[in-house]
Amino acid sequence: MVQDNVVVGIVYLSVALFCLPLHLVIIFILGGLANAGWIAMIMMVLVLALNRLEVVGEIRIISCATSTKMYTMLTFLSWMIGVAFFCCYLTPHTGMKYNHRNFYWSLEGEENITEALSDAETYSTIPALAIALLIYAKKALISTKKILSNQEIRILLQALIICGCIVLEICCWHWGDHFLPNSFYTPIVINTMWILENGALNPTLYLIMNKSIRRKFVDIVSFSKNYQLFVSANSVPTPISQNR
Repeated sequence: MVQDNVVVGIVYLSVALFCLPLHLVIIFILGGLANAGWIAMIMMVLVLALNRLEVVGEIRIISCATSTKMYTMLTFLSWMIGVAFFCCYLTPHTGMKYNHRNFYWSLEGEENITEALSDAETYSTIPALAIALLIYAKKALISTKKILSNQEIRILLQALIICGCIVLEICCWHWGDHFLPNSFYTPIVINTMWILENGALNPTLYLIMNKSIRRKFVDIVSFSKNYQLFVSANSVPTPISQNR
């Protein structure tokens, strides 16, 4: 019986020693993945702004034949920028490390490399956001109409909220020590903003400002009979004259 207990204890100890570093590695990878995805998302905001300039602003940047290829390439490039940052976070010199005591991630490592990577984040994301905001505001800035359409107002408002929130997050993340209170909750709030921007900001704005998306969402959550998740490719739409 004693030998069995010793064996069981050794097994549990081995599992614990194995899972502890594995747990830390997973958290380390998740932190880098989240921040790299956040950077890629900012680049995608710029790509979306260019697309809306063509669709809503009715300005043709390039020919229709190469438009799809261009946006595919820009999307791929945006994700590659995120992948590049993610690879940097996985190096032993710097990375996103989780503070278990205070419940937040922070960029830590060798001072010179960490500062260089932090500057790369700042000087790649803020110009991208500024350009995207100018593109979104293009029609409002040079429009000859005295009153903007509802669509233009919604798009401009959405751009202001997205760019404003992300710029605020960047300023708090990099320079928060200079103007934020030295409190236990300050880094927690900053990290919460960072997490919400990653996965909740854009969907929430689309849900609020886009009637089509909002209508579909309401149909889904209310289990409406009018909503069909899958539509048969062979289905023929009912002629308008037969609708009563």
